[in-house]
Amino acid sequence: AYGQSTGIVNLAKQVDLVLNMNVSPLSRYKLHGISAMNWNSLVSNLLTEDDISLDPLPDVTDENIMFFGSNYGHREKTIEYLVSKNLPLKLYGSGWGTDFLPYDELWLKVPKVRLNLGVSTVGYTKSVFSLKGRDFEVPGSGGLYLSNNSLELQEVYSPEMDILTYQNLESCYAKCSDVLEKPHLYEQIRKNGYHTANRYSWKRRVEALFLLIL
Repeated sequence: AYGQSTGIVNLAKQVDLVLNMNVSPLSRYKLHGISAMNWNSLVSNLLTEDDISLDPLPDVTDENIMFFGSNYGHREKTIEYLVSKNLPLKLYGSGWGTDFLPYDELWLKVPKVRLNLGVSTVGYTKSVFSLKGRDFEVPGSGGLYLSNNSLELQEVYSPEMDILTYQNLESCYAKCSDVLEKPHLYEQIRKNGYHTANRYSWKRRVEALFLLIL
């Protein structure tokens, strides 16, 4: 940016290993002589799925679409568009004019709403994507998840089998509408996403890191 290096490159040079959620930055770390690897691949390569024990999913009891997170960047345009289409939305986070929802309450709601909406763009960009915490937290809590279609998400999930994806505002609206009209068609996707996301839980990430070190 303006001829200056940005990001965490200088910090990363001081450590032995950088674990990154995304694949795309790895080549740039290498150019700087930094040892970096994809954390999701590390978990998949070092751990089996035999140790995953999950609770049954709760029933969906709230026929709304939920989005949580602050109002900024491309999120605002996405939400405004869906609101204009009269979709039943529940919004939580600063900038939406709604009350703050404590995290313990939020994670009780995630698996019980009909659909959880994600926006995977970075900052104020429209075409730069990154894996977000919610990309693991929502499916991992048992919520049906819809977010931007991106190569980053495809590193972890099989789109339309584990989670739902959209390419633009129109396809986002179409997916939301279909879930509301035919919810029974999406229950297996919710279950698949629950299982897949929990392959990458923090517990398993730390276990994989210990195996790598040892």
